[in-house]
Amino acid sequence: MEVILIGNTAAVELTGLRDEVSGAYVTDASVVATLKTRLGVTIGTATLEYVAASNGNYRGSFADDIALTAGQIYVVDVHVDAGSGLGANWRQERKAVYRGFDE
Repeated sequence: MEVILIGNTAAVELTGLRDEVSGAYVTDASVVATLKTRLGVTIGTATLEYVAASNGNYRGSFADDIALTAGQIYVVDVHVDAGSGLGANWRQERKAVYRGFDE
């Protein structure tokens, strides 16, 4: 399971976004990540920006001041709106942990 570090900026990356029909990389989509509790309560959002000269990669981050509880599982939902009725969604669970000194 992926982790989300308490008190740290949390990166979110979507790689290789493609149009499923044409296979072309999508470089102009609106991509938003939402951090939620397992009960569906939104506790943070992040806009992912297209990474210039990449093959459909988008990056963003959640702020370091989001209130997380150690050991709790949170859900990252990523929604893509590529216009013309094209869209996609991803979901990933992450466990909240503190960063250790060896990381």
